Amino acid sequence: MQVVLLKDVRDLGKKWETKQVRDGYARNFLIPQGLATPARPELMREIALRKETAAIKAAAAETRLSAALANLEHANVTIRRPAGEKGQLFAGIGQEEIAEALSKIVGADIPADILLIPKPIKQVGTYNITLKRPQSEVSYGFQIIVEPQEPQSAPSQHVSSSA
Repeated sequence: MQVVLLKDVRDLGKKWETKQVRDGYARNFLIPQGLATPARPELMREIALRKETAAIKAAAAETRLSAALANLEHANVTIRRPAGEKGQLFAGIGQEEIAEALSKIVGADIPADILLIPKPIKQVGTYNITLKRPQSEVSYGFQIIVEPQEPQSAPSQHVSSSA
């Protein structure tokens, strides 16, 4: 029986793929669990349209991200966090927090997994961070300046561009 997967199924395939499976596997497991539906011509047309729309959206997002990252090349991002007397931060700054700050700065969604940071930042100082997109050979660099926060003020982020 030919089915269209409605969700990712381990050892079978990803969402919206068409797979040939045994009738019993489809009727007794995949379809009742909501993991698949029988492949019908009208469903196949709808899936083709969804894939095409998703590809167009992905290309537009990639273009926006490329433009945003090009502007980031010489930016300095300043982050102020509470720190001890020796400059050790009370809480580390990780990929997710840096990606969120960059997303606000450049105006495009930056996934945390493209930031090349070996471990969370736990000291006051200046750090060179690299962004590497998986589909591209191009990498982008910028600096993060971590400064101690003045007492009784909320955590802040500041961006300056030095050309």
